[in-house]
Amino acid sequence: MQAESKTARSIALWPVLQGQMALLRYALAGATGTLLHYAILVALLPVLAPVSASTIGAIAGLLVNFQLAHKWVFRGRDGLRYPFAKFVIVALAGIGVNAAILSLMILYLPVLLGQLVATACVFLVGYVLNDLWSFGGRRNEKD
Repeated sequence: MQAESKTARSIALWPVLQGQMALLRYALAGATGTLLHYAILVALLPVLAPVSASTIGAIAGLLVNFQLAHKWVFRGRDGLRYPFAKFVIVALAGIGVNAAILSLMILYLPVLLGQLVATACVFLVGYVLNDLWSFGGRRNEKD
């Protein structure tokens, strides 16, 4: 009876664990894109305004993030229709939010600290929108 109870609990927790792993993979993929974003931001700061430099970096990060999200984070989803277009729409909304928050933050904080605040604000919203909409197809049972 004890083994059946453990098995039932494990089965019941599986969707929760999968969701936590997807969030962790999303965070790692996002960190990769964010590192590229920040590297480009820092490289362009001497020649561009902070918001412009950040936007260019964010676009480069978007391309990296999509590849990682598609191949690793949300893999095994069936019935996806136009995932790149949806991902781009979510990312563009995030870039807009990033630009707005950074524009406000640089009035009070150094650029990189303001960028950290903006990144934190965009992260969870991006995950939820991508999980539900961009890659919102039915999961394969084997994943």
